[in-house]
Amino acid sequence: GGFPDKTVVHRWRERCRELNWLLLVPHTQKENWTPQDVELVRKAMERSAESYRVDPARTAFIGYEEGGLFAIQAAARLRDRIRSVVVFNAPVPGFPADNEPGYPLTIFIAAARDFAGAARLTAPIEQMRKMFLPVVQQTKPEKSGDWDYKSEGGLLRRLAALARN
Repeated sequence: GGFPDKTVVHRWRERCRELNWLLLVPHTQKENWTPQDVELVRKAMERSAESYRVDPARTAFIGYEEGGLFAIQAAARLRDRIRSVVVFNAPVPGFPADNEPGYPLTIFIAAARDFAGAARLTAPIEQMRKMFLPVVQQTKPEKSGDWDYKSEGGLLRRLAALARN
């Protein structure tokens, strides 16, 4: 993707520290995430829950670009553990299942104005809304590399509100 890992992770680490949130940053050993990597994420979440108090009702999965596509796939398969999925500049194909009352899921989709796939987000977002999935869409900043606290601020406020519920 277009984001240097250390910059993104550092930014989220600092923000999570301020909010007293746990940040889990799994990495794949392959070039790209695969559906099989969902099991890696599940195990990492289970190990974290052994050491920290983790509330599945307040768990978000965040992904940039291709990692956003993986975040959607993981959220679909880990409904009992993930309540929000956040994607930045991701090729969102839609969501493979309806919202489940026992495991509600909120989806945040953010795209920079220069994201080449932005025009292709409308149909999957409408499809997800028809499946009763709450979807929040945000378009900013101007350039993909310009994500920062200001650009992510609205998203972070929404995630903080989720954490309080």
